[in-house]
Amino acid sequence: MKRASLALWIFVFLPAIASFGEKQSSRPIDRTQLTAWLTGEISNPRICRLVTERGIAFSLTLQDE
Repeated sequence: MKRASLALWIFVFLPAIASFGEKQSSRPIDRTQLTAWLTGEISNPRICRLVTERGIAFSLTLQDE
């Protein structure tokens, strides 16, 4: 019984979790996420790298800049 559960986990749930993580990390950054990173004191070079890799999902306004 435990082997069947382990096999189910390996072949069904693990790939699903892995693909969810990939989709999350490839989505463009929204305003809320960017604000949270800035508030959380993520380094500017790291934020620049993430924006370059993923893009942003909102239009920049004068207030954003």
